[in-house]
Amino acid sequence: SQCAVALQRAQLYEDRLVREQQDRDISIARDIQRDILPDKMPEFADYEIVGWGQSADETGGDIYDAFTTDPSKAFFLLADATGHGIGPALSVTQVRAMFRIATTVGADLREQLTTINAQLSKDLAANRFVTAFFGFLDVEKHVFDYFSAGQAPLLVYSASAKAWVGRDATTFPLGITASIPAIEPEQVIFGPGDIFAIFSDGFFEFSNSNNELFGEERVQAVIQRHNQLPLEEILTRLRESIDLFANGAKQNDDMTAILVRRRASPQ
Repeated sequence: SQCAVALQRAQLYEDRLVREQQDRDISIARDIQRDILPDKMPEFADYEIVGWGQSADETGGDIYDAFTTDPSKAFFLLADATGHGIGPALSVTQVRAMFRIATTVGADLREQLTTINAQLSKDLAANRFVTAFFGFLDVEKHVFDYFSAGQAPLLVYSASAKAWVGRDATTFPLGITASIPAIEPEQVIFGPGDIFAIFSDGFFEFSNSNNELFGEERVQAVIQRHNQLPLEEILTRLRESIDLFANGAKQNDDMTAILVRRRASPQ
């Protein structure tokens, strides 16, 4: 019996060491993922841009990125891998790295989409895929070109019409097949005050204790109700509205957002 107790204690000690090592590995993965998020979003006189993300676990399956290539152009990425945790975190970190490299070597949006998809189709397991938004904003022409690989709905608010237009994905998620049909990018043409909002499904699918989803209409209503506020504050109001709606229910999916608004008057 004394030997059994000693063996049990040794096993418990070994299990604790394994858990501590796992916790350290997760902490390192979390720090790496946080460190590659943009320190600040691109800044333009005519535009207001914000990005935000919150993981459901210590590491997340969502990521966003935004950076400028010259004083009038910016590139955007929002990617969401199936699931959440270390595995999906590695997948979206890979997408972000490929996106940055492709942009640096001068690849256009279509080349980025097809190249990244081809690589993911080789790397991901058959039951894994990544939804992703790739966007390019020309602030002089006020045109936002984009591809959305399974990332939907995309929300466009017209300030002049005081109305929303929901847009679907332009193609299927990345990594499912080796090739994606040749398509032209979609466009958002910004008028003064217009907002383009890209959210991962963690916003729309946040459920309360009654298993009711927050949904697209509530997201639209919150943004429209506070559309005169700075985008940072609008995003804060949206998060507060979701928290109130959830009424203590746990966040089960990662939440990530990019919002772009053409200012009604330049700063």
